[in-house]
Amino acid sequence: MVNAQEWLNTNIPDNRNQVKNLHIYQQQNQKTEYRHGYNHTYYDNSPVIDTSNQSYTYYNALLEGELDLNEFVNLEQLSIHGIDKNQKQQLTNLKINKCVNLNNLSVNHTTLTELDLSNNFRLATINKDSEINLYVPLVENLRKEREQIQSQVKKLINLVQKESNNSVLKSETQEIIQENLDCQLACEKKELEWLVKVAKNRLDENQQEWLDTLLETQIELLQNSSLFARNQLGKVKKILAKGLAGEEIDTFCRKQGEIVELEKKIAKLQINEQVVQIQQAK
Repeated sequence: MVNAQEWLNTNIPDNRNQVKNLHIYQQQNQKTEYRHGYNHTYYDNSPVIDTSNQSYTYYNALLEGELDLNEFVNLEQLSIHGIDKNQKQQLTNLKINKCVNLNNLSVNHTTLTELDLSNNFRLATINKDSEINLYVPLVENLRKEREQIQSQVKKLINLVQKESNNSVLKSETQEIIQENLDCQLACEKKELEWLVKVAKNRLDENQQEWLDTLLETQIELLQNSSLFARNQLGKVKKILAKGLAGEEIDTFCRKQGEIVELEKKIAKLQINEQVVQIQQAK
């Protein structure tokens, strides 16, 4: 058993930003070779390095402690496997929050209990031990939103069953609508904040400021629909295209638009409620 970070420094001391695929296995690499009329089995634990696709595979590696892979900023696939439940990789922490291009993660038979995937928004496949808890803000947001909606449905059912006073029912319904919009707005803002944070990890300081400008300009365009804001938005998109994909830029604009629309709905609802209160006071 070897300290995970020491193992990493020995095996991949530099050019970590070029690695796209990293596979670390505790088991040995068994091979079969036909010689003298028989198949001969042997073990070859030499690293398998394919520079054509920047793939690094290691065998017979038993690690312990913290493994920090944050310098592997272009990593797309990561596998860390022990052998079985009795022969695990003895890892205490795995840092991959700056591996923003990671799309395939497989972590099995390790002693890890949690993984922070708050910045790994491109992950499409996750294979892990059931004991590992994942922290993914977007999932948490959706879970809370679902619970909020379920709570609101229960409130409505109870009101319909128990309340015959139409004015009270209308007031309570408006309150539920307000709560639902507030919940949606909080979730949308949190998701956009998360996406911006992830994107900024890949941008230099100047481009980070342009990303902030993009969101501010989108708000200005949605609120005033001015020609200046429209032209400015086009210029900012072209500048950001040097560091972000067009799809990502469009997502930022769409998310910001959804937030603005929700804020308008909430403001309108509050004004209507104030009008009703004034009329009732008379």
